[in-house]
Formats: sequence, C-alpha cells, structure tokens
Amino acid sequence: MAEESSYTNLESEYGLLFDDYEPNLPIPNEEESQTTLTSYDPRITNSVTSIANQSRNRVCWAFASTALMETAVLKNTGLKTDYSEQALRFLTSNKVKDKLGNNSDIGLYNRSSDGAGSIISGLSYFTRRNSPISNQINWLSPNFESDVPYTTCDSNFDYMLSVINYFDEFGLPKGIDTSFTNAYATDTIYIDFNYVKDYILEYGGVFFTFCAGSYNIETNAFYSDSVDKRLAHAVEVVGWDDNYSRFNFSENMRPERDGAWLIKNSWGIHNDRVNDDGYYWVSYCDPSVNIHKGCAVVTDVSPVSKNEYMLSYDYTPMARHIPYSLSESNNSIYMANVYDVSELSDEYGSINKVMFYSSDIGTFYQVYVVPMETNTNQLPSPSNLGALKAFGTINYEGYVTADFLTPVNFGTNTEKIAVIVKFTKSYNESNPDLNKILLTHEVTDSNYNAISFLGESYYLNLSNSNAWVDITGNSDISNIGNFCIRPTLVRRMSITQDSTLSSNNLTYTGADVTVNLNLNGNLLYRITENGNIKLFEDNQFTRTVDSVTLKSSYLSSLDVNEYKNIVFEFTDGNSQTLRITRKNNLPNITIGGKVAVGQSVCALFDDTSATSGISYQWQSSTDGTNWTNIDNATSDTYIIDNSNLLKYIRVKINSQDNSSYVYPQEKLSYISTNKVVRYGDVNFDGRINVSDSTLVQKYTSDSVDFNTEQIIAADVDGDGRISVNDANLISKYSMGIIKAFPVENS
Repeated sequence: MAEESSYTNLESEYGLLFDDYEPNLPIPNEEESQTTLTSYDPRITNSVTSIANQSRNRVCWAFASTALMETAVLKNTGLKTDYSEQALRFLTSNKVKDKLGNNSDIGLYNRSSDGAGSIISGLSYFTRRNSPISNQINWLSPNFESDVPYTTCDSNFDYMLSVINYFDEFGLPKGIDTSFTNAYATDTIYIDFNYVKDYILEYGGVFFTFCAGSYNIETNAFYSDSVDKRLAHAVEVVGWDDNYSRFNFSENMRPERDGAWLIKNSWGIHNDRVNDDGYYWVSYCDPSVNIHKGCAVVTDVSPVSKNEYMLSYDYTPMARHIPYSLSESNNSIYMANVYDVSELSDEYGSINKVMFYSSDIGTFYQVYVVPMETNTNQLPSPSNLGALKAFGTINYEGYVTADFLTPVNFGTNTEKIAVIVKFTKSYNESNPDLNKILLTHEVTDSNYNAISFLGESYYLNLSNSNAWVDITGNSDISNIGNFCIRPTLVRRMSITQDSTLSSNNLTYTGADVTVNLNLNGNLLYRITENGNIKLFEDNQFTRTVDSVTLKSSYLSSLDVNEYKNIVFEFTDGNSQTLRITRKNNLPNITIGGKVAVGQSVCALFDDTSATSGISYQWQSSTDGTNWTNIDNATSDTYIIDNSNLLKYIRVKINSQDNSSYVYPQEKLSYISTNKVVRYGDVNFDGRINVSDSTLVQKYTSDSVDFNTEQIIAADVDGDGRISVNDANLISKYSMGIIKAFPVENS
C-alpha cells in the first residue's frame, strides 16, 4: 500500500489552508461546459441566501463551506436557512482537544478556532449530522446561526469575557447539542473547474478559491496579474458574466479580456459603498482562480429526523487514499465498520441508509449490513453477507448516501452491527497500473490527528488473502484513521408527532394566503406544489417560525374554482396538504326597482357575472336596525306585499358551498332609501279614496307638509313632482275609472 497525498501548512491571511489535497476528478469531456448561457446571476430571481461577515477571523473556508450548505438547502428544499459558521469552526478546532485532553476517542484538530482550514473539513462537518461515538462530547450538525451565533475575535481576552454566555468552560460554543435544524448534507462531490458553470446551474453554487489581492472598490471587482498565496481566499461562486467589462477592474491592473465570476463573499455588506451588496466579481483571467484545486458541491440534503441517529467513527477529514491491488480473478475490495450497539438496540431497531466516502471514480459499489448477536469482531466471509441493501456507481469523489431497498431490522439482543461496502472494478489487462481500488481514510498530519481503535474498521482484499484485516494492524490504537461508513439507526418507537396546519382548505381572493403551522417539535423542511414542484422562499412564499404566507403573485394564475395542492414536508412525521382554491368575494349589492306595494324589486350586483352560487333572503325592518326575514322571499327578486307597508327592506346574500364564491360568506345590500309605500295611499290608512286626493291638493297649495314616504306615495304619475294631476289620478282610481297608476307601469 502506498499513500497518494502529501501536505503542507501554508495558511493565507484570509483563512485558507493549503493542504495540497487534490481530489480525484472525473475524466473531462472535450467541451469545457455544456451551458450556452453567457451570464447567470441568482440575485435576479432572489435565489440567494444572506451575506455573512467573517470579520477579523481567518475562517473564510468556514464561511464558504457554510454558504455552500445554505445554497444546497435552498436548491433542494426552497428554504432560506442561516447556519452557524461558529459551530463549524469551533468543532473542527483545538477547542475540542482542550475539552477532551489526552482521552480523545474521536481524533483531534490542531487548528485554532480562528485559524485557517479548507473544504475537506467543511464537508466532513456538514455531512456528520451528530457527533461520532464519544462518551465525552456531543453535538448536532449543522446548527442554526440564531442558536450558535458568530463571535468576531477569539484572541481578545476582554472581548471573550463580554460574550462568555456563548461558551462553556472549555471555550466551546453553547447550543451545539440542542440546536436541531432542518437539514444536513447527504451527498457531496468534487468537480472539474472546467464545468463549474454547469454545476452552478444544477446545484446553485461551488466552493471557489482565488487570491484576493487587487480589486476595484467601486465595482467590487478582483483581478491580479500574479499569484500571492498569502492572500488566498475561499468563497462560493454562484454566477458568471462572459461580457463583464474588463474596464470594471482597477485602472492600474486590468485583464486582457471581458468576463468574470460572480462570488458570494464573506466580508459583510458595506452600506457606505453604493454598489456593495456582499457579492464580488473575479476576472476569468485571474491566474489564481481555483488555486486550491478543491472545487466542491453539496449535491443533496435530507431532513434532520429526531427519530434517526447516525453512527460514525470518522472525525478528521477524509483525505488519505490507499490503493489496493486487484487481480484478474479477484477484482473487488471490501471495507467495513463494526459498531457496538448493545446500549442502543433497546431504543433503535433498524437501519434505513448508510453514508460512506469513496474516491475511486468508476467503481461499482454494493452495501451489506450484518447484525451480530454475540460480542465478537469476527466478520462474515464475502459469501455470507446476506441480502444486498444498496448499490450504484461512484461517479465522483465525495460522500455518498445509499438509501436501502428495505430497512435492516435487528433485535434488542444485538451486540454489534457490521456495515460493509464492496467495491468492484473491471480488470484492465492492457494497463496493469490501473488495477487498483482506492479506499479513503481519515487523514493524520500536522493539522489533524486521526484515531482508530482495534475492532472498528476493516478491509478485505481477496487478491492477498481471504481474511478481514483490521486497519490498526491489530494494535489497540492507531492514527491511520477510520473509514467513513455511517449507518443511520431508526428508533423503534417514534418520539415525534405529526405537524398540522391551522386549516387544510383555504381560499384565494386576490390577497396573500397565510396558514399557521403547529409544528409539534418538528421543523418545516420543504413546500411543494402537488408534491413535486418546489416553492422557493421569498419568491412564492414567506414564513415565520410558525406560519407560511403564500404570495398573491404566485396564486394569481388560478382561475375561479381552480386550486393548488400545497404540500408541507416536515423533518418528522407525515406531510400535510393545503388546498388553496381561487374564489371570488361576494359582489357588492344594491336594490333595484320601486319600493312600493305590488312592485318587484331585485338584487343588483356590481359584478355582472354574479349569476349562480348565491342564495338570497329579503328582510324588513320598522326602524332600520332590527331586521326580520320575509317569508318565502328567497330569490333574486321580490314582489312587495302589504305586510311590509311602511317598513324598510334589504336583501342578504350568502355564498353557496362549492360555488365560485368564498364559503361561507354573506353580504347585505344597502337599506332601501325609503320605507315601503302604496301608491295613492297618501295618508297611510290602508285605503285609496277621496281623502288621499284631497290631501294631495292641500300639499300642492302648500297647506300641508309631506314626509318622504308621502311624497313617493303621492307621485302617482311618476313625473318626479306632485301636482293636481296626481290628485286627479288618485280620484279616478278611487272611482274605479283606472285600475293602476302610471308610476306602477313605468
């Protein structure tokens, strides 16, 4: 066996560690990129997370790693989440060593909490959703920024005293073991920089390094014509512009051609600069682009379930490749981790997936799990591994999560579990140098101290022997480092309940729609339309801790009676579906027609399409305050009868279920402007006779005054004024000469 990687200790001023680690990359195609887009800027569609500020600490790598994680969560779940750089930089530092002393059972980092690092540490942390098995320290990964906030200067004693409530007695942040978040990284890849545009489009962002030397402060544009590793800086690249003008760079140092990368920086936002929003440009021509050779992407995430627990031994980064030779007859290599679950098997009863690390591109993998009821480290032979649980092909170096075809169940008397990954590669007769498979271990060097114990990690190379070999060489302890094989245990009894919505049916009437969440200890993980189209925060919806508001701009495409099924996924429990249906509010309503006995009045709407889905109830009142339903007056028209004489009338409308209107909803018309009258009955005695005619004549001679209702009742010719003609018509009606007044037929 021969190791492939060597390490140096150059640390830049911004916090990038040059460890000389160069991951394996896929064999490139002839073309550099498949995309034909000349520019891409996620800010245009608000598809970005918040800008952070590393301040004076040399931890750009932690901020770039965290930005990568936040982008992956946004891309996969649609949620904008602020994760803690603080937790990452402290839990991969010598602060853990200070707490554990010389009794570490997980390995150690030698870097200071405000010192340099690289992407290999960031990926190790964000994929490890809880700490390795350790009796001395526990944490969750990742943490929310709000739970483990960033502190700016760790070397200033007075400052540290002022924020002491953020730290425990060993200098580790508080909250690292209680901050449950919504997601963790399940799959990562290293990529060829020539294809970075394609990966930005597919995954949202790429870990990116360059030397942050000369830049134009007016345009936030970087370009240097030389490489100074002391200024090496790690960021996330999120876009590009092939036509970004070379004249946007400093006048005294300009590239030869247009074009630049758009990066999400970790220097905060300077409000005193007109063009500073935290994003910068790096020229295509800058010779330091991708100086670290570690372009990485988080490709997938999963919810952090309180019913699952990840087992792992690896703590330091996976950066030690050891080649194992193949033979023509034996072209497979096995690696295995054995976990003692004797104290866990009462609580956990199955395994549903496993995460492992692989760097040998093109190999075929198969995953097996063997529960062992006796306390032994004797692994089964390759012919006795049981049912295949997962399989696939390694296309990139990185962390891989294999979901099992069916869970592996184990009993409460299970002592240990062996998780085995078999790698197979076709034998190459023409080039024997290719007949090797790389297995990746944790790294030990001046930056990291990996620790592995006897009985934890094994390999089996059929070309050399038919026996499992402990990586420690049968020593009790070794710094060779463990394999990364992390099974996920599932609780026998769920400790969480389903989340619920305040309503599963809401209507959209042109305004935003808000639903409250009863989380029951869970967190929102994703929102989709019909379970497959992701909705994105600040684009289709906004949210608080316990509510989600669907924007009108998203819902406005619905036609009346059309609906969207909005599916809410949570970190635990069943999903909940909200149906939002487009409905109209009931239209405004007035009364049409003459308010008089024998006259037909009707409901008039300001929306002429209001023809169905509405029920009616006509009402009357003597005082305009207390109302009574009129019997059998339940259509859009009503013929007024004597029972409502000298009463106000109105109509009440209600929406009907399953109609185009919001249900339940009601509206009232305006009250009639006058009480019900009977034309010709001016004295309101219930008869039309000469007394009424005489009273009209007196009114025309100004001998008496009329109230509103009398004026309406007296105008029987309908000309809008009271005259002798009205008195004559009333007289004729009383004598039977006419059967109706002109006003009644007009």
